[in-house]
Amino acid sequence: MMKWVRRVAMTAISSAFVISALATPTAASPAASPAPVAPAASCEVEYVCLFHNGNFVNRLAEPIPPGRCTVIHTYFNQMINYERIWQRMWTGRNCTGTSSLVGPGEDSGIHMGTRYWSIGGY
Repeated sequence: MMKWVRRVAMTAISSAFVISALATPTAASPAASPAPVAPAASCEVEYVCLFHNGNFVNRLAEPIPPGRCTVIHTYFNQMINYERIWQRMWTGRNCTGTSSLVGPGEDSGIHMGTRYWSIGGY
């Protein structure tokens, strides 16, 4: 029941964000490209989802708990964390190198030019 309630809540929040973003007028120049489509369409609530340049790569059914590390066999440069545990994405295998922290319900955004190979809980 709790997962269903969380799924409905996250879907409602995501829908409200998209609607408000679409309703907000912008002063884009003619050379500006349209905003990228949110990759969340290929990612279900209750997962930690990984993308490379906006393309779905993988998802984790369970968040990585604090103190643990998981190596991802395909690099990624964006994470959407629909779980309740903070996640840290690492540039090196075995949670080494440079890291970026992604909180519950957050989208890391695309880190162009960076390849992440592992995830650790925080």
